[in-house]
Amino acid sequence: MSELCFLPGFAIAAAFLIHHFWTDEDPELKMNERTQFSKDLAPGGAAVTLFVFFATSGDAIGLQITGPLFQLSL
Repeated sequence: MSELCFLPGFAIAAAFLIHHFWTDEDPELKMNERTQFSKDLAPGGAAVTLFVFFATSGDAIGLQITGPLFQLSL
């Protein structure tokens, strides 16, 4: 289970650790860092979204070679 958290965990942590747009005083630099922050944050959110989608859909979607690794009951 911990292997599945690497991609979203890395993408989200990297966005916060690399792009400190909230500390910049220059408006142009702040805008550029905010854009890069959003670009780095997006893959983490997409990975979490896909994980939840495939975990909750189970075998119903029929797009998997094998069965789902996790079954979430919501």
